Amino acid sequence: MLVIYGLLGGLGAAHPNDRVAVKWLHALFWGGLRGSIPIALVLGLGARQAAFGGINPVAVIFAVVFVSLVGQGLTFGPLLRRLGQSGASDFAVYEEQLARSLAIRAALRQLDALYADGELIAARYEQLRAGLRAGDEAARDELGRLAELPGQGRPLREARAVRRIAAAQLSSLRDGARRGLIAHDLVERYAARLNAVDSAEDLLAVVETE
Repeated sequence: MLVIYGLLGGLGAAHPNDRVAVKWLHALFWGGLRGSIPIALVLGLGARQAAFGGINPVAVIFAVVFVSLVGQGLTFGPLLRRLGQSGASDFAVYEEQLARSLAIRAALRQLDALYADGELIAARYEQLRAGLRAGDEAARDELGRLAELPGQGRPLREARAVRRIAAAQLSSLRDGARRGLIAHDLVERYAARLNAVDSAEDLLAVVETE
């Protein structure tokens, strides 16, 4: 606890752009399972070294390891899911389906243009259009389902808004580099931070003065 919250938290306060998200600090702390190393260490103690005022250190270590593996081990998965760090988060799925829908709609527009120019016969056009529309409807249904999950609609919209703001910042920086206003290496430094933005806190950390 002292190392993770104290050391990492302190370093994050001193260097906001390199700080570890609080949810990861929780995961690091709770994921610090005690196992074979402390058992090996205590078993390596001699009989005289192992006598601590009548307390049996082997029994203490085995008890700590048992509680850690059973208690923390069984609850680590639920903790990660609660923190949104287990597997694909709702926002990751939402973003994936949104990307799918945007790509399909672009394909539909191009398909219509090609058909209008006589590049495709009617039968092939209808076949492709039906398949693309089915995929788009499936993506939209999934987007609607995620947006209606209890307590998820607002976080999903906020996360999407944060990503759009970060993308707008990056686009502006790249435009400035093309116009010769700022150096390309500076843009790439900011790009690495902006591409990693997942929350409002991350977004604010990027613009904080170092």
